[in-house]
Amino acid sequence: MRPDTDELLLAIRRADESEAQAAALIHALQQTLIPPTPPRVPGLDVAAVYRPAIGEVGGDFYDVFEVAEGDWCVALGDVSGKGTDAAIVTSTARHVVRSNALRHPQPSDLLRVLNAALVEHPTDRFCTVVIVRLRYVDGAWIASMSSGGHPFPVLTRHGSATNLGRPGSLLGLFDDVEFHDVSIKLARGDSLVLYTDGMVEGRNHQDEFYGEARLLGALIQPAASAEDLANQAVADVMTFQTSHARDDIALVVIRNA
Repeated sequence: MRPDTDELLLAIRRADESEAQAAALIHALQQTLIPPTPPRVPGLDVAAVYRPAIGEVGGDFYDVFEVAEGDWCVALGDVSGKGTDAAIVTSTARHVVRSNALRHPQPSDLLRVLNAALVEHPTDRFCTVVIVRLRYVDGAWIASMSSGGHPFPVLTRHGSATNLGRPGSLLGLFDDVEFHDVSIKLARGDSLVLYTDGMVEGRNHQDEFYGEARLLGALIQPAASAEDLANQAVADVMTFQTSHARDDIALVVIRNA
């Protein structure tokens, strides 16, 4: 059984005098915030990759969970900053999303609930989050999504890649926020890709960003599975970079199998 998140946060604060002990606790905390593997979703092929920046707990997180039969929620976010404060906000965000998904089936409504919780939270951290609701309706998967200041999901279909979504507010800063829902039917072979900005902000030796265009190009390369697509996209980013990742990288691929 993995340690309780709150206990780990407290232990890290108490372990400042021991760098090695703090590093070990930080690693354990990171494991509690990121699912070891995405769950099996009948009819869909789901995969995820997470690569933390070296040395600290980062703010990237994702979660995939079942709300009801044929009804799943996917959340992916990026909390500003690093360290235990970012981890606290990450833990709060995942808890709020999971505990409110049943009562708030529209992703935009769930983002509003999350924003309200983060505004009340005693921290100056903010975050970006994208939420996707997957429902199996009349023999087809319908994906509804909303973005709160986060990079839009990417739909890959027949060798092309398209951004989906409308701009939404950052979370945790203001009471007055605006979010929008966008829905699409996933055809056989379609993939929906969620990612954090660490995927596009990697730099090479010329200080050039990897960028969205390169990412879209990597996502349309042939892949036998969601796992293959996720791994090859992240590998392309890491190959482009000339040093260790400066930021966390998180990516989730949902493919209509």
